[in-house]
Amino acid sequence: MHAETQRPAEAWNPDDRNETPHQRLDRHFSEMLQELLVEVAHRLTLAGLALLALTAVGSLLLVLEVLLGWPAALALSAGVAVVFPLVWVVLPLPQRHGG
Repeated sequence: MHAETQRPAEAWNPDDRNETPHQRLDRHFSEMLQELLVEVAHRLTLAGLALLALTAVGSLLLVLEVLLGWPAALALSAGVAVVFPLVWVVLPLPQRHGG
């Protein structure tokens, strides 16, 4: 058998598509709209997580104030309020940046 030499594949150029200018504009608009949707969803998710943390800390403060008194409840709730951003923001950072 004879080994055929293959030439390397040329880089794909999105401008070489067989589409009209209207179709190209529609495709670019759809991509921009999707990026905007992802950005808005990301911000709303972060806002939701912040409100969830605030609700959890407030509920914990309320329950611990009844059980342990104001100083202990405030100290424990403050500790939990520090743990939430650590777990939800600081720990995922290496995963987000490929670490």
